[in-house]
Amino acid sequence: MSLTILLILSLFITFGNALDLECEYVNSNWYIVGTVKNCYARNVTIQSPDQLVDSVNGDNKMTLEDVIGFWVENEICHYIPQKIVAFMPNLKAFGLSNAGLRTISKFDIAPFPDLVRLALYGNKLEYIDGDLFSLNTKIQSLNLEDNNLLVINGPILKPLKFLNQIIFVLPCLNIKCEYSGCVPEVNKEFSEKCEFDSIYPGFTKYFKSLKKVTENCNRL
Repeated sequence: MSLTILLILSLFITFGNALDLECEYVNSNWYIVGTVKNCYARNVTIQSPDQLVDSVNGDNKMTLEDVIGFWVENEICHYIPQKIVAFMPNLKAFGLSNAGLRTISKFDIAPFPDLVRLALYGNKLEYIDGDLFSLNTKIQSLNLEDNNLLVINGPILKPLKFLNQIIFVLPCLNIKCEYSGCVPEVNKEFSEKCEFDSIYPGFTKYFKSLKKVTENCNRL
């Protein structure tokens, strides 16, 4: 295949995955950050992990420094749209709800180190890495309700020292903590029951028991 054809295919793929993000701007009051300007994404369809935000409302030079919240609700968004930071560099609130989100990693939200609110409820998440929030330690409000979470591979809550609201449902723990006073108990229960639980409640206890039996057998 010639170099020219390869370049054409590359350009086709790049522009084929480009996304013009349609924003509806709404001002709202939120108790953590006060009055904010939000972008509510409309007519979104993201079914590939490499779809890049190339423009916002048709303008690929726009910078929306005053937009603090980004929300996708009841749209098709299987993956976090990439390169939003080029247009909205100062996001403090980020939400994808009822959008079919299938996966998320720390690199998806790393461009927004000042996030204080993250809402990912009503999606299809099954697995979360334990370091998901290691680069977003300012998060105060976290909602992972109504997903299909089976595996939390590590202490995801440990970096979040400012949490005052936690809502999620796991086989090992069903939590709705809406004030800072209940956070220490949530952290304790999560650490004891869920940090490395997999598939069903008690996996960690079972694994430790199995490991102990194996160690005893090896001594014989």
